[in-house]
Amino acid sequence: MANEKPIKVGIDKKNLVLGCLSRLPEGGIKEANAEISLGVREVADIRWQLVRYLNLLESIFVAGRHNVADMDILIEQFGYLVSPREGHHLLKKFREAIGADSYPALSELEKILEERRSKPGAGKGPIIKT
Repeated sequence: MANEKPIKVGIDKKNLVLGCLSRLPEGGIKEANAEISLGVREVADIRWQLVRYLNLLESIFVAGRHNVADMDILIEQFGYLVSPREGHHLLKKFREAIGADSYPALSELEKILEERRSKPGAGKGPIIKT
């Protein structure tokens, strides 16, 4: 996917693939041997959607990384994106394939969340009105 080369995907993923494409290829999706074939155009379409999504997340988390936004609040809202137990890693393999240093704030977030998951803490306490 990262190299924008044609790929084959199990036919059970067809509806997911169709949901990702901005338009159907001419002649539709090719199916054979319980797989669907995605050409360069379709792979590039999905790749750029992934890049846009990761860029958006990186923009959000770079604010936390530079103390412009509250990292605890960001983690509270986006923490579900990293769950080793459930296999959620913010598209880690894709990020590594396009360049390990491409998304430093997301990589840092991933480390923070994995550390917090391994030793849960209290986080920020409630605001006490006096």
